Amino acid sequence: MFTEFDGSSQSPPLKAAADYELTVREVEILQLVAKGLRYKTIASKLNLSDGTVRNYASSAYIKLGVHNREEASQKALDIGIIH
Repeated sequence: MFTEFDGSSQSPPLKAAADYELTVREVEILQLVAKGLRYKTIASKLNLSDGTVRNYASSAYIKLGVHNREEASQKALDIGIIH
């Protein structure tokens, strides 16, 4: 038998990935950061400068409300950007 669940004891849901207004490139950078790649390696892989990759990462971190790559990776996992 199922019991009725009113959700009152549940935490509020996390914001969806789209709610953070991340660009496609920011998501791409976050996915690579979460794999443990260094900015220099990401830059080479995407044919971007190291500074450009850092700018994308910084922008994504601000939008996610995180301060470093570890926090960003965890948040990206939590909201479904990475699996």
